[in-house]
Amino acid sequence: FVREVNRARVIQLRAITRPHKPDTSWPSLTLSGSMTLEEAAKQLTSSDIREATVLSRQGRPRGVVDLMDVTRNMLRTE
Repeated sequence: FVREVNRARVIQLRAITRPHKPDTSWPSLTLSGSMTLEEAAKQLTSSDIREATVLSRQGRPRGVVDLMDVTRNMLRTE
C-alpha cells in the first residue's frame, strides 16, 4: 500500500523546507507550509520566481524551497 501512495499529494512543504540564508532577502513568493508538494510544484512552475518563502502556521517565514527541492522529494528513493 505505501508504495502506491502519491508522495506529491501527501507530503507537506514544511517537511522539506531549507533554512533561509541570513545574508539574503526572503523570496517574494510565499507558500503555506501545509501545502502539498503537488500544489507547491504548480505554484513554482507558474511563476517566474525560482525560490519561495515557506510560511509557518502563524504566517511567519519558516524557510525556503525551490522547484528542485520539491521535485526531488516527490520522487521515490529506493
